[in-house]
Amino acid sequence: MHLPIHRSRLAVVVSLTLVSAGSSVEVLAAQPFLISAKATHKGEKFEIIGKDEKSGRMVFFSQSKAIDQETRGKGLYNGSSRTSSAHWDLTNGYGIGTGFSRIEKAGGSVLVEWTGVCYPVAGSDNKSTPYCSGGWFVVPGSGSGPFAGLSGGGTWTGSVAADGGFNEEWSGLMEQ
Repeated sequence: MHLPIHRSRLAVVVSLTLVSAGSSVEVLAAQPFLISAKATHKGEKFEIIGKDEKSGRMVFFSQSKAIDQETRGKGLYNGSSRTSSAHWDLTNGYGIGTGFSRIEKAGGSVLVEWTGVCYPVAGSDNKSTPYCSGGWFVVPGSGSGPFAGLSGGGTWTGSVAADGGFNEEWSGLMEQ
């Protein structure tokens, strides 16, 4: 069985091996950094695959666009354009979603895969609001331009906005 070795771990192993062998060759490892961002997704496509009025179940595909506003990090994601495609399976506001996001900026792009769960949360007006949370990771080797060599992952949370958009916040640990 062949297991992929993460590039930064390989650099550390190579660096330690060279140091222990007495070599003066310097190997630079990827530098980790924390990142946080927020965005409001605006729906572009919505296709119902199945809907059962009796049970309240709805299965659908969606596509949305957002502009990321980085709140912590090195500016890599600030102002980046994101197109997200998703598959959702919800029953009365409870369920799961999975998808991919293509993030673009300065002629480069990167793919992020994500998954999450959704559930209704009662608001101050006693109306329930859909709330979702989950995890994400950078698809290995997918980065180009300013995203080249990027790896990492983290968590996200989001809720449906009054205007029908989806307010999202995400954070994680990245390496590049």
